[in-house]
Amino acid sequence: MRDLQHSISLVAAGGHTAPERLDVLVEHRDTTRRRIRELTLSLTAVEYKIATYGGSTGPDVQALDTTGTDRTALPDEPLRRALPAE
Repeated sequence: MRDLQHSISLVAAGGHTAPERLDVLVEHRDTTRRRIRELTLSLTAVEYKIATYGGSTGPDVQALDTTGTDRTALPDEPLRRALPAE
């Protein structure tokens, strides 16, 4: 809420605040990407565990990558090694 109020005040202050508004938006984008990645990794772990216990994953779940490479990295980030299964 505080960030939204800050953004509104920047817009109200005029065009000279455009660089700062851009910074705020880039930071928000990066935070959103991190959150999406964290949630995607969490969902992947849960789906793996469901499959391990013989349950079925949803139709929107891609086949698990057996190479051990984390395919949930963002396009501009390097791929990471997946954590070993528990």
